Amino acid sequence: CESLSYLPRSRSVEAPDEICFPVRRGFRQNTASMWQHCWKFVGQLESERHQNQVLALASLWEACFFHEPTIATGVMKLDQRMQPIQLILSDVDGVLTDGGIEFDNQGIETKKFHVRDGLGIKIWQRTGHRFGVITARSSHIVKLRMAELGVEIIRQGSDNKLPIGLEIIEELNISCAEVCYIGDDLADLRLMQQVGLAATVADAAAEVRAAAHITTRAAGGQGAIRELVETILKSQDRWNEIVKSYRDA
Repeated sequence: CESLSYLPRSRSVEAPDEICFPVRRGFRQNTASMWQHCWKFVGQLESERHQNQVLALASLWEACFFHEPTIATGVMKLDQRMQPIQLILSDVDGVLTDGGIEFDNQGIETKKFHVRDGLGIKIWQRTGHRFGVITARSSHIVKLRMAELGVEIIRQGSDNKLPIGLEIIEELNISCAEVCYIGDDLADLRLMQQVGLAATVADAAAEVRAAAHITTRAAGGQGAIRELVETILKSQDRWNEIVKSYRDA
């Protein structure tokens, strides 16, 4: 589709062709490429109105062409969102930990991770799926813990998580619909809005819980990732084989 005339009339947005073009060019690849290109293009625009038009057009293209089941059936059921998930991306502080940050007498930062989350991550990867973390803080302990669990996708030190997430999605050559992102606070909202399954923890900020498709019963750092993994694998009919493998081991 090379023209906005293909969009439903109720969704039409007026914008000059130089603004429409990067959206159309990104659309020819995949949704991750489209968003990555658009965010780069937005940074080159001086007009806030044009910036908003680019983002609005990108949202419309994604809604109309990348998520056709959602448009056709109305609100997508939670089970439908979980079926295609291949990658879980997670925040660290407040999700894999309880959000507390401690320093020893030498000023070295320490974090406490839950053992059940570690098992959940191993189970998820054991089924052929991928797991990664995106965190605004930089901590050596995070690198050590992820290495212990065999996690290779580690992005630290970035407050703007959306372009980082989209970069990972593009590198893995998957679509946003195949990604679950779990966060707990406002900095996670933009990435949550672009993935197929947005998840959060029981003690997350109210705005994040409102934006999430699924909220765990467990709080951050209390086995929330383990709970999320089990929920998705049950939806994908993979959980029973995991349980059997442990029983028969």
